[in-house]
Amino acid sequence: NVVWSKMRGEFDEPFYPCPQCYPQDPRIRAYDHMGKSILMIRDPGHQDRGVYRCTATGQYTDGRITTLYQVINLM
Repeated sequence: NVVWSKMRGEFDEPFYPCPQCYPQDPRIRAYDHMGKSILMIRDPGHQDRGVYRCTATGQYTDGRITTLYQVINLM
């Protein structure tokens, strides 16, 4: 399970929990390509600058669950 979020406002630590995330703009789309999640922003502009967070959750064969975060600062 992979989720992309754009964060807004001031924050000290851009990791979980994410109380300042908001739903994606319809111009922003995430898709899987060869096992990787790609974030695509159509017609990017000044309003798209900011911090984006990718959250990936998976389960090991022994039942353990892990969550990874990737934080990207788009300038």
